[in-house]
Amino acid sequence: MTNGRLRTSGHRLIVVLVCLCAIAPVAWMALSSLTPSTELARSEGPLLPTHLTIQHFSALYGTTAFGRQLLNTVAIVLGTLLVVIPLSTTAAYSLSRFDYRGKNALARATLVAYMFAPIMLVVPIFALFRRFGLTDSHIGLVLASTTFSLPLAIWLLRGFFVGIPISLEEAGLVDGANRMQVLVFIVVPAAFPGIIAAATFTLIQVFNEYLFARVLISTSTRKTATVGLQDLATTGTDWGMVMAAATSMTVPALIFYVFVQRYLIAGWGSGGVKG
Repeated sequence: MTNGRLRTSGHRLIVVLVCLCAIAPVAWMALSSLTPSTELARSEGPLLPTHLTIQHFSALYGTTAFGRQLLNTVAIVLGTLLVVIPLSTTAAYSLSRFDYRGKNALARATLVAYMFAPIMLVVPIFALFRRFGLTDSHIGLVLASTTFSLPLAIWLLRGFFVGIPISLEEAGLVDGANRMQVLVFIVVPAAFPGIIAAATFTLIQVFNEYLFARVLISTSTRKTATVGLQDLATTGTDWGMVMAAATSMTVPALIFYVFVQRYLIAGWGSGGVKG
């Protein structure tokens, strides 16, 4: 009994230490964003600031384009979700319910497409978008983000649709519903956790995207927050402002993740096992 309690205490201690290691950098970043510049510039001094200030946030949103860039990121995320979720839902439903030639090959191809590194396609995509006038455009960035978000969303949702009993759809068809009504009113509500999981993975991927945002967008007011943060870190020495920008991106995403983490776990497990 004593050995069991010791093992349990040891496991809990390890969990606490791992959590502290994960939380410490975020806490230090947030605290630095509220520390006066005079204290940040000192090489020696107390670990905690003597008083807190919002001067870095005021300077960030008052003198730079970061606020606009953060709104650009939100707009691109929402635009990508509006494209990815309907397309991935209908594609995953087709792959899980209908039999046609090449279905299995197409299902595997979606995962293979996700395995390509974005750096391999950035040059041809840039050349293609420039030809059609989509560079320096949020529409072009939404299309580029969709290219790499759609395959994973299809794979995850296919696993959810496979797990839904087909008898539910047959009952709806017998009651007079057509295939689209069955999908919208029966299948989608049953697969709602999977849709939330796919939307969350898409949101995280697009929110953190840097490469295409750097290559495709050149106008400062059209850039995304990831590019704006990199510009702040490389072109200036105001680390308080850099920490304020990083906190503005990290803390809301962290809070959002806390609320949707159960859907992420369910979505990853279902897509990996049933798919």
